[in-house]
Amino acid sequence: MRPKLKITGSGTLREVRDAFDSESDVKRKRKIHVIRQAFSGVYTTEEIADIVGCSKASETNWVLEYRQGGLGGLLQTNYCSGRKALPE
Repeated sequence: MRPKLKITGSGTLREVRDAFDSESDVKRKRKIHVIRQAFSGVYTTEEIADIVGCSKASETNWVLEYRQGGLGGLLQTNYCSGRKALPE
C-alpha cells in the first residue's frame, strides 16, 4: 500500500481553501485543488491525481512548487506557451 500524501508547514488549510474558493482560472484552481487534497492526508499521490484529473507528474511538481514557495510559488506563471515566433 502506498503512503498517503500529507502537506504540513507552509501555509494553512484555511489559506488554501480561501484561494480555491476565490480562484476563477481553471488551471490555477486545479493546482490549488491538489494542495487542498494533500492537506487532508487521506489520499495517495495517485489518488489525488485521479481526483483532480491531472497526471501524477504534474501533481508531484505542483506539490514541490507549493513546498518551496507556498501559494505564491505554486501559482507563479513561469512557462512559455509553445513554439517560438518565426523571425520576421
